[in-house]
Amino acid sequence: AKFDLPTVGGVDYPALGISQAWNDAASGTLHVTTYAGEAGRVGEATSFKVSQLPDRSGVQVRCDGEDYPNWRALDETAIVVDTHIGDHTYEVLTGKPGIGAPSGGAAKQSDYPAKPSLSATAPLPVRSMARVQGLAIPAGAGCPCCLGL
Repeated sequence: AKFDLPTVGGVDYPALGISQAWNDAASGTLHVTTYAGEAGRVGEATSFKVSQLPDRSGVQVRCDGEDYPNWRALDETAIVVDTHIGDHTYEVLTGKPGIGAPSGGAAKQSDYPAKPSLSATAPLPVRSMARVQGLAIPAGAGCPCCLGL
């Protein structure tokens, strides 16, 4: 379902960076956190696009906790948020809570595959050590250039 949820794009990178973008499917909210990727460009006008909206007509945007009117429709399922380069937190409320959430609710940690435990993996056998730019690296440790050693 995550591939059908709202998505951020059209970012003026590297001037504007996105440090976080995630969907809360239960509330129908896309959360986006921006930062200045180039310090010399803080405050300059820029924009980013939000696409794959279920229906643009119910969209509301908040910036840093306040209603934010500086957005425009691109088409029926996409908007452009006009902003300035800097640290901001946006909430794009789609007006369609529950869209894309497992069982119609919020995603839970149990809905995602478990991370593999490092202790559960067998250690790699070390046959020899290779020297790469002065560093000792176990041969066959997964480095493509050292696999043949």
